[in-house]
Amino acid sequence: MKIKSVLTVSLLLTAISTTMAQQFYFTGYSIGDGLSQSVVNCIFQDSRGFLWIGTQNGLNRFNGYKFEVYTYNPDDSCSIPNNWIYAIAEDKDANLWIGTKGGLVRYNRKDNRFEAVRYEIPFDTPVTDYVYDVRCAQNGQLIINTPPVLTICDPATLSFRHYLVPLENDPSVKDNNIPVLQDNNGTIWVASTKGLAAFNPATETFSTYHHRPGSPESLSGSNITALHQDRQGNLWIGTTTGLSCMNKADKRIVSYQHHPGDKHSLSNNFVRAILSDSSGNIWVATEGGGLNRLKPAKEKKRAAETFTAEDNGLNHNINLSLLIDNSGNLWIGTLSGLNKTDLKKRNFNLYQRNDSPYSVDLAGNVIASVYLDDHNVLWIGNWGQGLNLFDRSTGRVEHFSTAGNGKTYIPNDFVHVIFEDKRQYIWIGSRDGLMVFDRKDRMFKRPSGFPALTSFPDFSGLRINSMLQDGQGNYWIATNQGVYNIAENGKLAEHLHTDSPSGRGISANLVYAILEDSKGNVWIGTTNGLDMITPGNPAVTHFKKTDNKPGPLSDNFITALCEDHEGNIWVGTNSYVNLFSHRKGNFTCYSRAHGFPGNLVYSILKDNRNSLWFATGNGLCRYNPEGNNFKTFTEADGLQGQEFNLGAAFKSDHGEMFFGGMNGLNSFFPDSLLENPHIPAITITSAYKIIKGNKMEISLEETGKVRLNYNENTFTIEFAAMEFTNPSKNSYAYMLEGIDDNWIEIGTRNFVAFTNLPPGDYTLRVKGCNNDGIWNETGVSLPIGIRPPWWKSRIAIAAYLFLLAFLVFLYIRIRERHLFRERKILEERVRLRTQLIERQKSEILDKNAELNGLNAAKDKFFSIIAHDLRNPFNTIIGLTDVLLITLNNMDPVKLQKALENIKTSSQQAHELLENLLLWARTQTGSIAYSPEKVDLKTIAEESIGHITVQAARKNIEISTNFSKCSTIQADVNMINTIMRNLLTNALKFTNRNGKIDVGINESRGFCILSVKDSGIGIPADKAKKLFDLGTVHKTKGTDQEPGSGLGLILCKELAEMHKGRIDVSSEPGKGSEFRVYLPTA
Repeated sequence: MKIKSVLTVSLLLTAISTTMAQQFYFTGYSIGDGLSQSVVNCIFQDSRGFLWIGTQNGLNRFNGYKFEVYTYNPDDSCSIPNNWIYAIAEDKDANLWIGTKGGLVRYNRKDNRFEAVRYEIPFDTPVTDYVYDVRCAQNGQLIINTPPVLTICDPATLSFRHYLVPLENDPSVKDNNIPVLQDNNGTIWVASTKGLAAFNPATETFSTYHHRPGSPESLSGSNITALHQDRQGNLWIGTTTGLSCMNKADKRIVSYQHHPGDKHSLSNNFVRAILSDSSGNIWVATEGGGLNRLKPAKEKKRAAETFTAEDNGLNHNINLSLLIDNSGNLWIGTLSGLNKTDLKKRNFNLYQRNDSPYSVDLAGNVIASVYLDDHNVLWIGNWGQGLNLFDRSTGRVEHFSTAGNGKTYIPNDFVHVIFEDKRQYIWIGSRDGLMVFDRKDRMFKRPSGFPALTSFPDFSGLRINSMLQDGQGNYWIATNQGVYNIAENGKLAEHLHTDSPSGRGISANLVYAILEDSKGNVWIGTTNGLDMITPGNPAVTHFKKTDNKPGPLSDNFITALCEDHEGNIWVGTNSYVNLFSHRKGNFTCYSRAHGFPGNLVYSILKDNRNSLWFATGNGLCRYNPEGNNFKTFTEADGLQGQEFNLGAAFKSDHGEMFFGGMNGLNSFFPDSLLENPHIPAITITSAYKIIKGNKMEISLEETGKVRLNYNENTFTIEFAAMEFTNPSKNSYAYMLEGIDDNWIEIGTRNFVAFTNLPPGDYTLRVKGCNNDGIWNETGVSLPIGIRPPWWKSRIAIAAYLFLLAFLVFLYIRIRERHLFRERKILEERVRLRTQLIERQKSEILDKNAELNGLNAAKDKFFSIIAHDLRNPFNTIIGLTDVLLITLNNMDPVKLQKALENIKTSSQQAHELLENLLLWARTQTGSIAYSPEKVDLKTIAEESIGHITVQAARKNIEISTNFSKCSTIQADVNMINTIMRNLLTNALKFTNRNGKIDVGINESRGFCILSVKDSGIGIPADKAKKLFDLGTVHKTKGTDQEPGSGLGLILCKELAEMHKGRIDVSSEPGKGSEFRVYLPTA
C-alpha cells in the first residue's frame, strides 16, 4: 500500500512537472534606468562580476544597482576614444579590450584609463579602424576580427600577427558585430559577410564554409552574424537567413529556419546572437522575431519556443546580443535596452490570466479560495467572478458563475470556501450559502438535492467564510452570523453567536477562521477576539487583547488559525501573528522586529517538514521552527504579487501548497524549493567624499585604497554583490577594523557613509549574500587612511618628540644649573649661617666675657661697697664717737682736726659713691649721653680749679700746657668726670711737694688731654691691667689715701663712649702720664 502511495505521488509530480513548463519572466533596463543608449550591441561579464554593455553611444558598467557610463570626452585623454562599441573581452591581467568603430581600445583597469591601440597590417586593405569582434584565446592572446584580416595579439608585449582570411572582402562598414570564436580544439572560426573560415593556429591554414543554394547540408547563409559552441562541442552559426548547427564529430550541418504557421520553428531567420545554457537549451536572438529557445531533443531537430515583446515583455523584438552571467541569468541586448530573465528553475508556479504563453484561462486573477482534488484538478474560487476548475493535465478550464447557464451556474460569484468532507462531497461557500458539487452531473446543487444531505441547511443569504469537519464528523461552518455546528446527518446541533445562552456566547458574529486542534478543541477566530470550545466544558474560553499587559493577543481581529507540530496555536491577526503556548498559557507576538514581513496575515499553513507558511499583505513568509527564523518571498521570487487574500490557501495530500492573492495563484512544493547556489563576488563599486556640500568621486582603480585629508573625513563607500538574479534582495554586512571588530548588518543597503572619522588607518571589510541568503564570507576589503592635520602628522609628531626631548634636555640642564645655583646659594647660606653662628658664637663668647666682666664688676661693685665704702664710714663713725665722748673736754685744735678728718672721709665716700653710681649706669646703658660742642681747655681749667685746695694740702704744683685744639663733640659731665678722676689719682699718688702737668694738644683729628704726675709710678705688669675690671687695683696714695681702681675704669668707658681711648705710660719712682684721646668735632 505504501509503495502504491509513493508511486501515485511520483506519477502525480511527474504529471505536474510535465504540464507546468518552466516559466520565464523578463525584466528590462533602458536609458531611463541610466543606460547610455538603447541599442545594445554586446554584453560581457568581467572577472570581478561587473556587466559591461556596449552600445552605439558609449560603454556601460552595471553593478546591479546603477550604470556607470564611459563616453568619449575631447577634454579627457583618458576617456574612451570611440562611442560605438562592437565587442568586449578581458585579458588575463583583467584589462578590457574593446572593439569599436574607431579601432581597438584597451581599458587599463589599474590606471583607470582608456587608450587606443594602433597597429599596422601588411595588407593593402585598411580595416583596423573597425574592430568587429575581439576575444581572449585559451593561451591568453587576443583574437581580433577585422574582415578580411584575422589578427592575433599578445596583450603583454603588444606584438601582432596578421592573417588574410581567404574570403571575399566586403568593404562596407557594418553597424553590428561580426564574430570570431575559438572552439575547444583551438580552431579559430572567423565570420564575415561572405562566409565562414576556420583557422588552424598550428598550421596557420584556413578552410572556408559557404552557403550553397539548394544544398541543405551547407550553411543557412554566407553572411555570418553569430557563432557559438555548445556543451557538446557542436558549432552553432547564425546568419541573416537562418541558423545552422555543425556537428562536432562529422561536421554535418543541420539548419533551422522560420516556417510560417509552425510555432516551433525559428521566429525569424535573421540571427544576431547564440548561447547555450546549463540545461542544454540553445538561445537565439533574432532581428525582428524576438528571442528563441531551442529545447534539447534526442536524434531530432530542436523545437523552438519564442519570446516576444508582445507576449513576454521583451523591450523589443530586435535582439542583438546575449549573455548568461555567473548566476545563470540570461541577458538580452535589444534595440531598445536590456532584458534579463532567470534561467534557474523557478520555485513558484504561477497560475494567472495574462497575455503570456503561460496564461491560464481563469475568470479573474483575484483569488478567494483554492482546492486540489484527487484528479489533479485545481479548484480556484474568484473574488466576484465565480469558480474555475483547472485541469493541470490538459490545461482545460471549466467555469462556473452566475452568468453560466445550466450546469455552469452558481448563485453567487464570491467563492470564499472550497471544502471536501470525509464523504467526498465537495462544498463551496459563497455569499449566498452552501452549494455541493454533483460529480456525476458536473453541476452544483443545494445540499437538499442530495439524498444524504436532505436535512442539511443551505444557509442561503449568509456569507460562508470557513468550514471544517471535526473528528466526530460534525460540521463547523463559520459565517457572518456566527458559527453553526451541524451533525453529520445534517441536523443543527448548535448555533454559536454573541447572544448564545449559558456561557456559550462567542466574541463576535463575524468569524473568518475556525480550527480543530489535535486535542479536539475547536478554535474560533472572530473580529473581536479568539474563542476556544473544549469538549466536555460547557463554557467558551475567550482570549482578547489586553492593553499594557504582557502575554495577550496583539489584536482582536483574527484572520487565520493553524496548529504546529508541537500543538501550539498560531493566530493570524490584523496586527502580526501570535503563538499560543498551551504549556505557558500565553501568547507571543512576532512582528517586523522578528523578521515578519507585514502586519496583516491572510492565511497560515503547515508543510510536511513542520515549517509554517504565512500569506501576508507583504509577501509569503516561511517560519523555520528549528532555526526560529523567518524568510520572506516576494514578487521578485515569482509570486503573483506582494498581497495575498483571506483564506485563499490550501495544502494537498502530497505536500503541494497553494496560495492565492490579488493577481493570481502560486503553487510549490516546499521540499523542492531551491536556493540560488551562486556565491556572489563582492566588489567596491565607488567612493565619494563630500566637500562643502559637493560630491567628489574618489578613484579606487589606481590605488585600491582611499586616502583622504583630515578635513575630508565625511565620505561614502558603495559596494555590490555581483549577483543579478534579484539585486534588491542582496544583503550586506560591514566591519571597520580600527573602530569596531564586529560585523554590522545593514540589510539590502549597498553603501556605508562615514562622518568625522578620526585620522588613522582603517580597513573596511564588506561581505554580502545573494537573494537567497547565501553569503560570501570572505567578502572584500578596502584600506582607508585619513591623514592627520599637519600638526598631527608623523613629521610633526617626530618634531614634537624631538622638541619634547630638547625641552626635557633643556629642563634638565636648567634644572642642573638651578640646582647648582641653589647648591651655591645653599653653600653660601651655610657659609653665612656658619659665619653667623661663628659670629653669634663670638658674640656669645663676647657676651659671656662681658657677662663675666659684669659679674666681675658686680663682684667689684659689691667688694667696693663692702670694703672701700665701709672704711670712710668707719672713720666717720669712729671720729663722731670720739667727739660725742670728748666733745666737752676736747681741745679745739683737736676738734678741728677731727672735723677735718670727718669731712675728708665724707668727701672720699662721696666721690667713691658717685663713681660707683656712674659706673653702674654705664654698665646698664642707662647713662644719658648728650654730646655738644665744648672747649676742652675750659673744662680742664674748671676741673683744676676744683682740686686746688687738695693740691695745696700736699704742696703739689699744678702746671698747664694747653696748645690750640679744636672743639670736641662731647658730654660735658662725662668729660668732667674723666678730668676729676685723672686729677684726683694724680694728687693721690704724687708725693708732697710734687708736680702735676696738665696738657692739651691736637693730633690726627684727636684732642689729647694728658695728666702727668711726678708720683710713685706704676709697674709695667700692673700698667697692662690697669683698666681691667677683673683685676683688683687697691693701691693707697702717698698719704695713705684709699683707692678702689674704679675711677680709671670709668674713665676708659667714658672715653670709649666718645669714640676715643685712654692709655698710660709710667715708670716706677718717676711718675705716670695718662692720655685721653677725644675726636674733634
